[in-house]
Amino acid sequence: MDSAYKSFYALVLTGIAALCYRVLLLAPEWAKDPQYGPYVYSGVAIVLWFLFVQSRNIASFILAVLPSLRRLLAWNNFIEGDWPLVVIDRTTGQMMYYGFLTVAYKGGYLVVSGDDWNPDGSHAVAFKSMQTYYSENTLHYWYMQGEGGRQRGYTFIEFFPRSHVATHFTGVFHDKEHPDVRFYGRKQNYKWFARRLKTMGARRAAAEAYAAEVMPRVPVMLKNAVDIDWE
Repeated sequence: MDSAYKSFYALVLTGIAALCYRVLLLAPEWAKDPQYGPYVYSGVAIVLWFLFVQSRNIASFILAVLPSLRRLLAWNNFIEGDWPLVVIDRTTGQMMYYGFLTVAYKGGYLVVSGDDWNPDGSHAVAFKSMQTYYSENTLHYWYMQGEGGRQRGYTFIEFFPRSHVATHFTGVFHDKEHPDVRFYGRKQNYKWFARRLKTMGARRAAAEAYAAEVMPRVPVMLKNAVDIDWE
């Protein structure tokens, strides 16, 4: 569960409890009759238990179908969306990949997925998170990528600016094939009612354009610590 939504989960649980309590208070007179009362209150108890057990799923469903609610609750910590990026070898300062990362909300958690391309434009690898945790502008996730999930590792991303909704980030990931890399990304902005980039070609073009824009700044950016804003 993302920390930004914990209060909403608690609110849903409290609301279910209050609803059941009110049902008991407003029960009709015949329901309080000794002949029917035990059955009515037993039934309410069963419903209460079921709703309590399902409260997390109920809250997750509400959040899943109302992205505007997620944005409101997360406020400045809202990071869902598309992020073109560039991956840099810290030793040489050269670009290893350019990529396109998507942060989405699924099943009560943030999910990260995307693709990387080699500098020549050929597809390098598809990646996806296996577990995520987001708190105070930092996203941690464990990922699997490559054919058959041959690469597994850990990533953390620092989002900036700290005091507003994030527009760019710096990240680090570690696996056996990438011991010392850093990556930089910027949020893909869409106009009102514009469709998000879905096709591989459109995503690759956006990532390539971002890489061309940011690469001249990389030598200076690499001098900063990961948690220092580079804009």
